[in-house]
Amino acid sequence: YSYLAGGLVGKNSGMISNCYALGRVSASGSSYGRNYAAGLVAVNSGTVSDCYAVGRGGNPLIGDAYYSGLVLNSYFLSFWDVAETDNGFGIRLTDLQMRQQASFVGWDFRGSNLDGEGEIWTMPQEGGYPVLAAIEEPTIDGSGTAEDPYQIESASQFLAICRDAGACYC
Repeated sequence: YSYLAGGLVGKNSGMISNCYALGRVSASGSSYGRNYAAGLVAVNSGTVSDCYAVGRGGNPLIGDAYYSGLVLNSYFLSFWDVAETDNGFGIRLTDLQMRQQASFVGWDFRGSNLDGEGEIWTMPQEGGYPVLAAIEEPTIDGSGTAEDPYQIESASQFLAICRDAGACYC
């Protein structure tokens, strides 16, 4: 359906948790005179939990206001400089709030024993929005040259090779 466009999925009838979408979203068609473009999910009749979206276009997090889906502990970036649609799905955060771990109530962050043991999320040391700990870029010794190759010592470092396949590794 060309009227269903979500930054992550068009239609959810299951469970979506611990994810985020960053891009701009638009839908070309319409159903009953409207489209369901949204930052994360266009139409949600399932559950969305512990997620966020930051892209412009359509509704900020969930597109529909018709289906009976559940949205828990999920957030969206508010662009105060534009008129935005807010259909009540998700919690509006400013750019500054999106960069603060304390804004994401109920999420399980690495290094905190107060929010669970899953260590699912982390805040980038250089600043920015939360990232999934499983895909955080690991620190690797070396500079990636033939004279000073990256030193691979763990599985997560090995998986990071795809981020710079032209570098030298040892």
